Amino acid sequence: MIRRAIPGDIVYIHRMMEQAAGVGELELKEQTVVRRNRDQYWVTVANGVVTGMARFMPYSPRLGEILSFFVPANHQKKGYEPLLLRACQEDAVRLRIARVLIVTKEKKLVKRVDFRLATPTERLPFFWTPREFSFQADSHLRAAVKEDIIAIWALIEKAADHRLLRPRSILSVEQHLGEAVVAVNGLGEVVGTAFLEVYAPETELQPDLAEIRSLVVASEESSKGFGHALVNALKDRALKRGVKELMAVTSRDKFFRSLDFRRTTQGEAYFWEPEPNSLSVRA
Repeated sequence: MIRRAIPGDIVYIHRMMEQAAGVGELELKEQTVVRRNRDQYWVTVANGVVTGMARFMPYSPRLGEILSFFVPANHQKKGYEPLLLRACQEDAVRLRIARVLIVTKEKKLVKRVDFRLATPTERLPFFWTPREFSFQADSHLRAAVKEDIIAIWALIEKAADHRLLRPRSILSVEQHLGEAVVAVNGLGEVVGTAFLEVYAPETELQPDLAEIRSLVVASEESSKGFGHALVNALKDRALKRGVKELMAVTSRDKFFRSLDFRRTTQGEAYFWEPEPNSLSVRA
């Protein structure tokens, strides 16, 4: 049986979190956090006992994440894990979320429910917890403006052609222009860009998560420090927005480690992008 968590489940959920944290699979949350977000949790139940849990966090219409996904060892291989993942997918369909992320080591399991491994250029999720850091504004950086749209799109398109980035349409660049920073050379030409996508759930007082997306620098300008400058500019924006965690899903291990990002120890990044009517929503 699977259902939404009820008040009586909170103690059991917290106990499972303690168990999962003990083996390094989850970050322990306070019971008050679980209670406040109870309607985001799904639980499986057998003979009145909670046997598994998963939380679907809807950050924005563009991204949701499956968190606190755990089934204790004595209840594994009984079919609870796919039920929990499917329930979270149904939430995504109901809420019209465009992309669902899960960071996990359970490769075979998540592929069974149609998640795809992040592309080779995305594979490693890195995180930075915003805190005070030394940031100096770079005269070669500025906020993107309407006149930059074509140049930004051209940079992204060229990188996508080489399978270095996921493509974006001109309309997408225009719609999210306020999230973009650009790097310009001495001639005033746009030679690099990056977007800060902030995911702010309505239930939280401040954004939980932001993501660095579409980070690209023209190949002929790649050794001039523009990449570091763009990321630091977005880190500064995230800090000012009160973001709790900044994520980059990337294969550029050394680059992001040099900027104080840490690699998650919970597995690789998998994404699921629902199609219209792809699941029947649970009543």
